Amino acid sequence: MPYSENDLKMFVPITDKRLLVGTAYFELHQGELPTQYACWLDDSLFIQDAAFDFFELCFQNAIAEFDYFSFNRATPSQVAQLSVEVGHFLATVAKPVQRELLFSRLVAPQNRTDWDPLETDQLRRALLVCGKAIEDYVNDAKENGAVLNVLGM
Repeated sequence: MPYSENDLKMFVPITDKRLLVGTAYFELHQGELPTQYACWLDDSLFIQDAAFDFFELCFQNAIAEFDYFSFNRATPSQVAQLSVEVGHFLATVAKPVQRELLFSRLVAPQNRTDWDPLETDQLRRALLVCGKAIEDYVNDAKENGAVLNVLGM
């Protein structure tokens, strides 16, 4: 299903879980979980799955055995590496770039053609909004020496 300009709203991160629609989100949560497999927690950052896909390789490179479909716990040292990975990607796409660079962190590019209707710069700007929120959240965890739980699909 091809995406339209209206679909760019999926790149807007959510911090108020009451605004979530459906369950197709990745949840980033600073600190230990209150119970095993706890999710939909206050103070979490929620990223729609299709937006998260653009950052998946950042998470794979930083978190040992990252699993897209599971609960992932990043240690403080992995959080620091994730900060580097996300920061590097954002620096790469901060200025107008070739379209290939926008898709450089996709692990499973099978739906890449769905993005064809959108202009490269529209998509780039949306990625920056989402990525900046991820970067800020990760950097906050890093500064607090906290673990980061990434709750997948």
